Amino acid sequence: MGQSRTVAVIGGVLAGVLLALCLSQLVGVSDVDTPSAWLASDVDGRLREICVHYRQDFNEESIEVLSDLFASLPTDVTVHVVVADHAEFAFLQSELASRGIGAGERMSPLVTGVPITPWAKDRFGTMRDGDTPVIALPGVRTMLHGARANDERVPELICDRLSRVRAKVLPFHFEGGDLISDATNVYVAATLLDRNQPTTVLERQRLITLIETVFKKHAVVIGQSGGDVPDHHIGMYLTPLGNSTVALGDPDMGRRLCRELGIAETVEL
Repeated sequence: MGQSRTVAVIGGVLAGVLLALCLSQLVGVSDVDTPSAWLASDVDGRLREICVHYRQDFNEESIEVLSDLFASLPTDVTVHVVVADHAEFAFLQSELASRGIGAGERMSPLVTGVPITPWAKDRFGTMRDGDTPVIALPGVRTMLHGARANDERVPELICDRLSRVRAKVLPFHFEGGDLISDATNVYVAATLLDRNQPTTVLERQRLITLIETVFKKHAVVIGQSGGDVPDHHIGMYLTPLGNSTVALGDPDMGRRLCRELGIAETVEL
């Protein structure tokens, strides 16, 4: 199925979002010029490594998803677990072992030493430059404090520990969950365009052209403005299936089916 994907990052474990991430040298120190890099496909290739965030106090909400994921992975897939300390990593190992899932030597901790959130994918995207993985970063960081801000430091940690990884700062604002693609298309929700505040039709088209140039893929824009699409990351309601085909979630259709089938529309999570 095409080229292998070097690293995948689980972002938003409750949503079951698995996005390809390409990784290689220290982020946040200097941008690496990677003009030939392109946005990695979310549906093509074979996983070789994955990276997840884990918090022990979020275990109840995430362990079933992580257990299903790890149990389904081929034995040769390496698993990197970003945790605040070694104790949380040991707790995750024990939780998996109690479910009969032995990650063994393929699972290793990346210890931050500071609190993080469970949302691994929010702060960066996935690109490739030939066989070299590349982390795509927004040009502006929040510079705040706390777990959400510490997530922005995780790419630096990954690149420091996995020396084959590079970083590329992109010339527009985005969150990792805004980026989703197949082999030839990048699917761009209008909310991503709104993040960059184009004020005219010409500015909007220039932004779309810039996105296509940076990612080296055709941009399929979903919605004319942010109000036309859900106020969530695009991966929450759209996923590419390959061959220029996508699956699209429709809440209104879901509600209608619930009524027709006599199923309660509200589910307590």
